[in-house]
Amino acid sequence: MAHPIVMPSFGMYTAEGTLTAWKKSNGAWVESGETVLEIETEKAVQEVQAPLSGVLHHVLVPGARLQVESLIGYVLERGETPPARAADSSQSVPSTSSVTATSNEPRRELRASPLAKRLAAEHRIDLVTVTGTGPEGRIVEADIRAAMSQSDARQAVPPPVAARRVPLSPMRRRIGERLRNVVDTAVPVTLMREVRAEALVATRSALTERLGQTIPYDAFFIKLLAAGLRQSPQLNATIEDGELVLFSEANIGFAVALEDGLVVPVVRSADTRTLVDVAATIRRLSAKARAGQLEPADSAAGTATITNLGGHGIDGFTPVLNPPQAIVLGVGRIQSRPVVQGGNIVPGTTTILSLTFDHRVTDGANAAKLLNAVGESLANEALLMGLSS
Repeated sequence: MAHPIVMPSFGMYTAEGTLTAWKKSNGAWVESGETVLEIETEKAVQEVQAPLSGVLHHVLVPGARLQVESLIGYVLERGETPPARAADSSQSVPSTSSVTATSNEPRRELRASPLAKRLAAEHRIDLVTVTGTGPEGRIVEADIRAAMSQSDARQAVPPPVAARRVPLSPMRRRIGERLRNVVDTAVPVTLMREVRAEALVATRSALTERLGQTIPYDAFFIKLLAAGLRQSPQLNATIEDGELVLFSEANIGFAVALEDGLVVPVVRSADTRTLVDVAATIRRLSAKARAGQLEPADSAAGTATITNLGGHGIDGFTPVLNPPQAIVLGVGRIQSRPVVQGGNIVPGTTTILSLTFDHRVTDGANAAKLLNAVGESLANEALLMGLSS
């Protein structure tokens, strides 16, 4: 016996819909509960299941407008023919309850409440563009107000901003690929600490006067990070092929900003070299970098990196790992700030250090130990002076 498939009620405010797709072909065998078609209502796309197992027979085609209980198709027994009205409907689809896509169809009759017509006229809204939600598709006041809101929203959208497309440079593409690799493989965590920097500023000034040359701040941070890694060797490491690789040297890279990206030259065995030697290496490699003359060996074998944005007025940030390294130290600007000393607020000089580490290599306590070691060394003027010898 033929069993009809009709548009079900999807809620008290959903009286109409559109047949958007048959999920099973005409004449196909369907199982009870299997999705056979989709209906789009004002609120969502709804699936309709076969009421029982049998042969599917389409009555309407996609695009047909439906109302609750509209006949859409049948589920037939094997060998059963569809009812006569279904056979007729299948030849004349879309029926009076559906809309055809032919361009010569007469304009549909518009039914609207008097208030809806008046509002539409006042706000220059074409009733043809409005879908009625009232009984049998009648356009009501709420439909016009919804159309008014959509029109206001469209008018509120600013015009598109003129833009031009610039191909990524090879350097920017390589940087993007390397940093994408960090996101895909590492587990970066950033620790931050504000540290006193009066001793650092005083030592640098004294050494500049004694040596007759300015020691870059990066030289101090490279030396202190290298020394800290000697105390925390588990951080001077990387992960390779599922194994933890511990490095025997503390080779510290330092980020150099270029016009279209950055490069990271490396100071080899930074913990065993004097501060003056490290400073000279920084100047030499920075000049080569800005001249585009770095050689592969200049950036090879780094085990950790520092990146200093203090000169750009940045206080603190979250530095990104330089793969395959597990440590990067970010340095913020050295700035006069109020500090608490002896229970009183007094003028002070501080900087904010940001240490990003790969959590696969170690845990937060070990990373905190390294960051604290660097921070405490910055407050030790005798230690800082000793770095020059």
